[in-house]
Amino acid sequence: MSNIAKIESSSCQRYSNALHVGFHQHILNILDSLLTDIRAKLHISEEMLSIYKGLIDREVELNRKSYASTYTLTMDEEEAERDRLLSMLFFMVSNAMGSTKGNTKSAAQKIDIVLRPYKGIQNQADDAETSLIKGLLVDLRKEENSEAVAALNLEPILTNLETANNAFDLAKNERTSENSLSQNGTTVEVRKKTDAIYQDICTLVYASALMATGEEDREFCISIIDEMNRVIANFKTSYKQSQAQKEARKQQAEEGTAEEENKNPDGTDDGNLEFVPVD
Repeated sequence: MSNIAKIESSSCQRYSNALHVGFHQHILNILDSLLTDIRAKLHISEEMLSIYKGLIDREVELNRKSYASTYTLTMDEEEAERDRLLSMLFFMVSNAMGSTKGNTKSAAQKIDIVLRPYKGIQNQADDAETSLIKGLLVDLRKEENSEAVAALNLEPILTNLETANNAFDLAKNERTSENSLSQNGTTVEVRKKTDAIYQDICTLVYASALMATGEEDREFCISIIDEMNRVIANFKTSYKQSQAQKEARKQQAEEGTAEEENKNPDGTDDGNLEFVPVD
């Protein structure tokens, strides 16, 4: 019995929805591929396996609905639009700072000071970007900035930016509401149920190995434990890689924001955009 390895902790509670359902599908494949009489040696009933499979299928369905939702499509469109408008706003102000007209250049310099804390917000998480855009609009529409905004003709962009931002926020709230009102429960609730029955399965598999009276049955149970542990190890690696990629993207975004803040006032270091001074 001392040679019987325990089933490793999966840490699947931390996984993204896609990775979570993928993990459980792999565990299910191990068990579902066994003949009924062979699987009985693990003391896993057909009813338990059926419930486990049903929960996994429900997760797949919820994930598919989330990705296919019309609200998700709207969010993607409005996200792209508000990022485009933000880039245009920063471009126009930077371009105007090279104007030969004193009042235009002065207005641009004043607005640039207001915009500095917001540069790079396109790289922020959805909710953070939504909030920052609202703050940016409030700051630019303050009375002390009205003349400068008018001089640069920025109000049309601000109006469109506000519309796109509100549309994105509304679509995200609607999608959240749609998911929470799902008849068969939210993804969070289903995930908890899937994880719970998975833990029961792990307990039964390990207990079956401990209680096996014959060497052949014990070796079979151990082989299942080994296979489950291989799946667990593979998905832990995938999770760590995804986290490392997220961290790398975050660091790249932060570096991009710092680079944006350190650009020359004439905009000569502003990516591939060609700045043409305003007459």
